[in-house]
Amino acid sequence: MRYESAVDWNEKVDHLRCNPAFHGKPRYDCALIHLTESETAFVRLICIFSCKIKLDGDDQTFQFALVQPYTAGLGARRRIDEELKLIRVKAAARSSPIFIPVISIIRGAVLYPDPANRDEFFVVRHLDGDMFL
Repeated sequence: MRYESAVDWNEKVDHLRCNPAFHGKPRYDCALIHLTESETAFVRLICIFSCKIKLDGDDQTFQFALVQPYTAGLGARRRIDEELKLIRVKAAARSSPIFIPVISIIRGAVLYPDPANRDEFFVVRHLDGDMFL
């Protein structure tokens, strides 16, 4: 995934993976996507694929991803989250995946599981100055 850095305006690349056997272990990366023109969301990639469709006699290829969405609003923020400026998201039910166009992916994201709360994750934004610029 290519994007323009908001820190130095250079082109950067994120290599996103969704593979059940990446070096012998499953790997399903997370990403920040555009849900609408003004709304973003975090997702975990499940599968990325291409569809070739014949339109007006020409073959056109469209790329899609099957993703598990993460909810941003978990109700009232915990005090410690506010003090530490943490962003917490929760995984939607595994039975609720959605299809998105690959072009809606803004960039890769790192989500770290909260050991105290199942299916909740912290957004790790300190690894990359671009995350919320």
